[in-house]
Amino acid sequence: MLAVACAFTLSFLAPQDLTGPKAGESSGPATIRRPEGPSQESGRGLLGRRGSDDARPSVAASAAVSHLRWRNIGPGNMSGRVASIDALDADWRVALVGSASGGVFLTRNGGITWQPIFDQGGAGSIGVVAFSQCNPDVIWIGTGEANNRNSVGWGDGVYRSTDGGKTFVNVGLRDTRQIADVAVHPSEENIAYVAAVGSLWGDSGSRGLFKTIDGGKTWIELRGGLPDGPDVGCTEVVLHPRDPQVVLCGMYQRRRSPHWMHSGGPLGGVFKSSDGGATWRKLTDGLPVGDTGMIDLDFCRAHPDVVVAQVEASDTLPDDLAIPGPGIYRSDDCGESWRYLLRTSVRPFYHGQVAIDPNDPERIYSVGREFKVSKDGGKTWQNRWWSGGGDDHDLWIAPQDGRIRYMATDQGAHLTIDDGESVVAFENLAIGQFYAVGVDMSEPYRVVGGLQDNALWITPSNSRDPRGVMNVHSSWLGEGDGFHAQIDPRDNRTAYLVNHCGFAARVDLVTREHRYITPTPETTTNFAAWFDPDFAETPTDYTIDPGEHWFFGERPGRPLLPPQFRAAWSTPLVLSPRDPDVVYYGGNHLFESRDRGATWRIVSPDLTTNDPTKRNPSKSGGLTREVTGGENHCTIVAIGPSSLDGDVIWVGTDDGRVQLTRDGGRNWSDVRPALQATPGAPRDGAWISRVEPSHHVAGRCFVTLDDHRRDDYRPYVFATDDFGVSWRDLSATLPADGSVYVVREDRENHDLLFAGTEFGAFASLDRGAHWSELARGLPTVAVHDLVVHPRDHDLVAGTHGRSLWIADDVGALQQCTSAVRDEELWLFRPRLATTWRTVDNGRKQPDFLFRGENPERGAYLHFWSKAASDDRATLRVESLDGSTGWSARVEVVAGINRVLWPLEFAPGEREREALRTLLAATTVRIAGSVPDENRRAALKSIEGELAAAKDERALNRVRRKLVVEFGGFAGGRPSFGEALDERTAPPGTYRVRLTVGDRELSTAIVVRDDPLAERGR
Repeated sequence: MLAVACAFTLSFLAPQDLTGPKAGESSGPATIRRPEGPSQESGRGLLGRRGSDDARPSVAASAAVSHLRWRNIGPGNMSGRVASIDALDADWRVALVGSASGGVFLTRNGGITWQPIFDQGGAGSIGVVAFSQCNPDVIWIGTGEANNRNSVGWGDGVYRSTDGGKTFVNVGLRDTRQIADVAVHPSEENIAYVAAVGSLWGDSGSRGLFKTIDGGKTWIELRGGLPDGPDVGCTEVVLHPRDPQVVLCGMYQRRRSPHWMHSGGPLGGVFKSSDGGATWRKLTDGLPVGDTGMIDLDFCRAHPDVVVAQVEASDTLPDDLAIPGPGIYRSDDCGESWRYLLRTSVRPFYHGQVAIDPNDPERIYSVGREFKVSKDGGKTWQNRWWSGGGDDHDLWIAPQDGRIRYMATDQGAHLTIDDGESVVAFENLAIGQFYAVGVDMSEPYRVVGGLQDNALWITPSNSRDPRGVMNVHSSWLGEGDGFHAQIDPRDNRTAYLVNHCGFAARVDLVTREHRYITPTPETTTNFAAWFDPDFAETPTDYTIDPGEHWFFGERPGRPLLPPQFRAAWSTPLVLSPRDPDVVYYGGNHLFESRDRGATWRIVSPDLTTNDPTKRNPSKSGGLTREVTGGENHCTIVAIGPSSLDGDVIWVGTDDGRVQLTRDGGRNWSDVRPALQATPGAPRDGAWISRVEPSHHVAGRCFVTLDDHRRDDYRPYVFATDDFGVSWRDLSATLPADGSVYVVREDRENHDLLFAGTEFGAFASLDRGAHWSELARGLPTVAVHDLVVHPRDHDLVAGTHGRSLWIADDVGALQQCTSAVRDEELWLFRPRLATTWRTVDNGRKQPDFLFRGENPERGAYLHFWSKAASDDRATLRVESLDGSTGWSARVEVVAGINRVLWPLEFAPGEREREALRTLLAATTVRIAGSVPDENRRAALKSIEGELAAAKDERALNRVRRKLVVEFGGFAGGRPSFGEALDERTAPPGTYRVRLTVGDRELSTAIVVRDDPLAERGR
């Protein structure tokens, strides 16, 4: 139906031809204001640009994208990782949630509802949130998640609000990258300590312990006995509950690289100051001797000399309490001496937290993947007895009642108010961390994707439910850390899923039957040709073993590929754009399947550097061996099969190789040297985050490089038009500190590009020469994937922190060529319009629910104006005979103007005359049946009103009087007709007219009924 409708033209609707600072310094307070209302639509300026001023986006380019608004569709079922929680001591119902990469949320009712308060902040990655307990209007945010995992984002310093979160000001420490803690003075709201662990990936920026006494106007870096080093930061700071001059902190050495992690070193440890941070000494009595790693501390408020510590030490120390090792310690003399209570070393770099009940010094919590509780001061321990959570990161305990606790976990925030007898999971926070997304061709279409530690899910772009896209509309598809997900474009039932380290499955979305399709020696038909039995390496020795069992809880027992074959933490699996039966899978070799993953062929040599010093991370971790796949290296991380030529495939690796085959895999060439020689390129070895072959030009490909894992946070986007012989830099006007994760070329307009970065989404109308931020409605968040729906022309974003977002109908951008932008006025062709039906599923509770936003009901009409106009524009949609129409008068702004037609028509003269005639005949017919003289007089009066009625409102009043007063005389015959009201446009083709001053343009729009209704006929 769509193809037929779109091919329909009339002579009068001839389409318009479209041709193709140092620590302690402040760079000036940057005030981030939060607009009123939930949409928070004010756009952010670019966060700094690389390049000269003349490379900034033109006014026309920026105006061209300003009409687009993002809407969030969730889902919130799985929530997402929460890094920090704080609440008011005086009222536990007022709480803050600092999501790991999705901003900050505030509740005043115990989590029944949440309000985002930092959506326009400088970074979505959050390390810590804290109230000033002496003045709850003062809120502190430390940006940059301090957890040491491979996927964390980064921040731009400390923010402070003095009005309860309505506005925030950046108060400095912008280059600390990652902040672990903020300790606010209990009675002085302007005094605070900030623990900054600093950049995870290198020596850049500042790190350590900082103090302000003037609300962040100035900062002092505290030394006086604290260790100093390029990889030594502060991971914790706590103030003595009764004497805030007494301060304890934990210092931490850490460093990650793309292929390795090292947690711990000789410069770490627990330190104490008795003079407000001026001088420090290391506490050692009873604590581990030698290197230490992650450290966390907590005071017992009612017994302030009681303090507990979680200390990472070598996991090779004896597995008992005879020698101080990794785990929980207690001091009863404010840290002067310690007792070893519990040996625990389960991922302390990520989970190493401890808490003690504010009033009960006997109740201690080991907060982490291995969550334990002691009720007798550490003599005995039990596992958590309540449900909810998992992979925990923070615990807040109400000082007035220890049974009330908020928990921060990988699966969101949780609350118990009865000591764990019942637990509430806040699924009304859509803070999912998507890695990759796909779309299907359902009507309305669905979005599928994989999330950090929260499986793979599918959710509709439009629920038809008047309440919006709710959690009940989303479905779980498979467990594990979810990554690439694709749906066969010909078959909406068939999905392809990948979880961590390259395990893949094909799933029937209706029956949920599944088949494991991970390449194995048995399913790889040419395996023997590539297998090297003498490969001098043992399999990776994982501490958390990945596998197909993560998907559905079963172990199929299929053989794994030997160690010469490697797979990334996020392994790409891509359907061919030319034949969806053809599937590509990237390890260190490229695999190709022509039967939907049932069998595979290796179609490349090892495309990576195959560096033996980087390809096996079995001993990674430092003090605590940590091998889960996050450091797997020398692997393929991006695959780009051409839509123009089935023999052309581009591949990007995590160790900096851009490989190309032009003959289906028989021969390969590494085109990275030419890219490396291009001015503006990063150092050799940068992670290739995406390869995007052009849909328009055979030799063209776009490549993004993400080098933040080597402490280079700059954006890198490059393009070639000659199969990699030469390259050009397209990065100039992107945020200077925002690594690029994805670039997409539009299928309709070869000049239109979209990019996803650590700080949001961007569009270019001139093939990357200039970029404009797509910020309206989208919070500051990392955008890890983008898809332009091939049929509906929506832009879908998979964010790593705020779940899924859609910018509806980018069709005007697709048509907005340079030739159009030179025109004074232009009317764009509307996309196919659908009168979506409402499917109401009954009553639902008014609060404590996530509600994603459905698309606006109606059709978008777009027109271009080169400049703002004093004349208002008139847009009219009318039937082809002109008898029925809808009109709107709108202001004209420079750029693309968007107007919503609600797919309705006001009654026309034909409808008014028909109702007037019917009602006149009815009054005549029933007059003889009215026996009462007074009622006959009333009827006569109504006849007079009918004669005087000039519009539908007057006609409707007459009709209502007749129905109410004389309905009993209808005599079983249709007598009063339907009230005149705006009516839904029936399916068909309509004329769209645009008038501005003496200019008039026209085009056509096709309207169809909801496919759901069509199937029911």
